[in-house]
Amino acid sequence: MSKTLFFGIARHNLTVVAMDGSPITKPFSTDYVELSIQQSVDCIFEANQQPDYYYMVAGTNVSQTHDTNKITTAIIEYEGNYTPSSPPLLPNFPPNKSSSRNYLNVIMTFVILGLFFCMSLVFIWYRRPSRPHRSAMVTPL
Repeated sequence: MSKTLFFGIARHNLTVVAMDGSPITKPFSTDYVELSIQQSVDCIFEANQQPDYYYMVAGTNVSQTHDTNKITTAIIEYEGNYTPSSPPLLPNFPPNKSSSRNYLNVIMTFVILGLFFCMSLVFIWYRRPSRPHRSAMVTPL
């Protein structure tokens, strides 16, 4: 049995800039993030929507169960003089196996491209020079 956590904000995109404390080479935008046990994601969202109330929703997706009632919500309230919609807007929040697969495909694409880029830099950086290496030893006074 596996358990993941989804997080999303209604009508807002999240820009993922780091995963597990490490910056990613190319930040990407998504409408929700998914986390497994002992994972962390750093996201940025821009408050650029029409003034209203918007739900932030976090919920679990447990494989081999059909219980989708385990969610928690909070409301983002834009300041201003407006009449809020009733009820607050909910995010498109698809906690199912296909959404997990889609999110994993996005992450793996960036991981594979990042590894390819890093490996290319390693091969270029560590190639042997054509002339012998000379070094000098410096001793403290």
